[in-house]
Amino acid sequence: MKMINEIHELAGMLRIKSLVNKRFEIFEEEKSNMEFLLDCLKDEAKFREEKAKAQRIKQACLPTEKLFDSFDTKIQKGITDRQLRQLSALDWIDGMYNLIIIGPPGTGKTHIALAVGNEAIKKGFKVFFSTMDSLIHVLKTQEISARSAAKVIDKAF
Repeated sequence: MKMINEIHELAGMLRIKSLVNKRFEIFEEEKSNMEFLLDCLKDEAKFREEKAKAQRIKQACLPTEKLFDSFDTKIQKGITDRQLRQLSALDWIDGMYNLIIIGPPGTGKTHIALAVGNEAIKKGFKVFFSTMDSLIHVLKTQEISARSAAKVIDKAF
């Protein structure tokens, strides 16, 4: 028991969160030290990836989860299944292409944007979702702030 407590304490100091509360039990099948260490490292890697994904989801500010699978191209004729597959592959991100989705209300633009965001998060990309109204508001506010700062600097000299 003393050894288990020491392992938990050292794991906490080393920030190996998956080992901090790990229950060490006698294994039905014998594992070598290397196999056991590999299992522990795999657990930690999985724990860290899940934590990073949860953080990316939180930072993305996505209002809801939408997926490509739930987009019905039979109802929304403005995009094909092939185009959706191309979008979901996210190859265009590596090519540093921008994605602009335009169209009249009710055509699935937000659904597609959220599906792209969710897929990108799954693949390890950082995402931020914003409505156009919010984005324009932020940009206008920054522009006004920059002009105000420039006036203050001009008056100081």
